[in-house]
Amino acid sequence: MAGFFQVKELEARRRALAAESEVYRETLEQELRNLGAVALSARQRFARVRAFNPLFILGMPAAGFVFRKMFDRKEKVRKKSQMSRTISTLILGWKLYQKVAPVWQALVSQARKMRQRREENPWAWSRSYK
Repeated sequence: MAGFFQVKELEARRRALAAESEVYRETLEQELRNLGAVALSARQRFARVRAFNPLFILGMPAAGFVFRKMFDRKEKVRKKSQMSRTISTLILGWKLYQKVAPVWQALVSQARKMRQRREENPWAWSRSYK
């Protein structure tokens, strides 16, 4: 007899779970319908914004600049002195010279060699010479 009551209890539990599952299924369907409506309205709003897209793209840097100036509460940074700026410029120039000088020297030496060859044999460099 105990087995019969357990089967009845399990059957009642199964029916309750099936009913609960049906409620969840209907809720999920309703939520999906709502999501579709929201997605449609968002798509329509973005379609309106797309028409102003070039203005939006051009206006964002200006808006960022304005908002940054409005909400920037950092302390003022002390400006560098003229001497410090001059020294920084000299160091930057020196580093640039160190990188460019070898290339420049190679180009100049190549040009000198070509000029010497042209002076030695002018006919070899003439365009009319065949």
